[in-house]
Amino acid sequence: MESMTNLVRAIAGTAAIVMLAGLTACGGASGRSADGELRVAITVGPLGGWDPVGWTWDGYTVLEEAAYDSLLQSGTEGYVPGLAESWGWEGPLKFNLSVRPNVKFADGAELDADVVKANIERFQSSSNRFAPRLASITGIETDGDLGVSFTLDTPQPDLERLLSQAPGLMVSPAAIADPSILVGAPAGIGPYTLDASQSTTDVRYAFQKNPDYWNADTVGFESLVIDIQADRQASFNALQAGQLDLVWGVAENVETAIASDLTVNELPGVPLLLAVLDSAGTTNPALGDLRVRQAMNFAIDREAIASSVLPGRPTSVPYSSQTEAYDSRLEGVYGFDPDKARSLLAAAGYADGLALTLTATPDLADVASAVAAYFAEVGIELGIETLPLQEYVNALVAGNLPMILGRATSQSAAVDIQATTFPDGGRNPFANSIDRVVELWEQAVAQEAVQRQQSFQNITRIVQEQAWFVPVEEETFYYFSSPAIAGIYAPPGYIMPSLRLMQPAG
Repeated sequence: MESMTNLVRAIAGTAAIVMLAGLTACGGASGRSADGELRVAITVGPLGGWDPVGWTWDGYTVLEEAAYDSLLQSGTEGYVPGLAESWGWEGPLKFNLSVRPNVKFADGAELDADVVKANIERFQSSSNRFAPRLASITGIETDGDLGVSFTLDTPQPDLERLLSQAPGLMVSPAAIADPSILVGAPAGIGPYTLDASQSTTDVRYAFQKNPDYWNADTVGFESLVIDIQADRQASFNALQAGQLDLVWGVAENVETAIASDLTVNELPGVPLLLAVLDSAGTTNPALGDLRVRQAMNFAIDREAIASSVLPGRPTSVPYSSQTEAYDSRLEGVYGFDPDKARSLLAAAGYADGLALTLTATPDLADVASAVAAYFAEVGIELGIETLPLQEYVNALVAGNLPMILGRATSQSAAVDIQATTFPDGGRNPFANSIDRVVELWEQAVAQEAVQRQQSFQNITRIVQEQAWFVPVEEETFYYFSSPAIAGIYAPPGYIMPSLRLMQPAG
């Protein structure tokens, strides 16, 4: 496979040239920009204003955590109290929490059980992607001023996580009554308050520490500035110049960051995989043949791609290692075996080869090219279509992309399996199904932790056998930061570090 080795080296060489250009163009870091101020760059701002009902929990969690507080918070060792002082399960279908007393919104309104109930019910009735995960809540009852009980018709093992993310962000009663309030400003109980006079929509958001925050002693910075900067190289340059404290990094700049005395934070990434969305073969019969899908899995050298093209941990398991669905015993199912791939293609009637099309975003073009080269070695001609992110998302949602290369942001085993394998799943635009998966999932969510993990792993084995996905790696995520910042940690379900945990170093 000498030709493949050379090709992967050539792709890696391109990345190295980019890195060397950064080495010659940038000087050393010059320290933090202002005493008591934290400056962060993220790639996208809050969608549609400041209403959590319109938000995801992905690339702008720093903004969400600045402006709002959640019922539960994600810490380094699990969930910790937020606006809920305590909580717990009373059997698998009833969840109780106690609201923190004496907490007020900026307009003076008090947080109580009725406000929590109204917030959750508002989220349930929205079109937010989290809403279906709250559908199992069939009743919310209040007990006095601070007690809230959730009654479920089916188990929801991820309820604590949901209440620590967007659905758990509390907005004021006035904003619930008139959501237009949230178009221009937040209406929450966050550790910081928005300084509108110093902010420009979708460009920069300035915050001041909230002295009335219930846990103000833990807020590490007097002020916070969040820049919206899609160009990660520009953000990195600003970090080196001392104009920023934390940016989302890329592998090409790791060596430069180390040489500049910056802190390189390596965080667990998300699965990067090829998804055969049209596994029924409605657009191309070959995609509907299990032997073809399995052949694609045997055709690629995951270790070579992860070491030479895009840093990460090679994997052939379709679900994140951070969830209960992951089973390390399944890593050996699809090794790099071009001969096996050719044999499967021949048995499927494609001994003379076949042509497929893969769609990806431009930032994954190098990985797509590497995959195409491996496919070519076994007789699969892979045409690569790259689309800008928004066009890619629109085409994906419309069900116009039979096969994609993308990052599978993970929430939990229950959510990930439901989204990818249920006919109405959010990541299953062709509405395909696999025998017994829904039944097994329903059994799993009603089980205790040990049994639940075993059941989810059984589902993973079935999904892997059906080869709906060609996993490549768990991509390594990098964040670069000033040495003056500590507490860089991304809890499960986050793709960027949590603002709540950041503190001045020392």
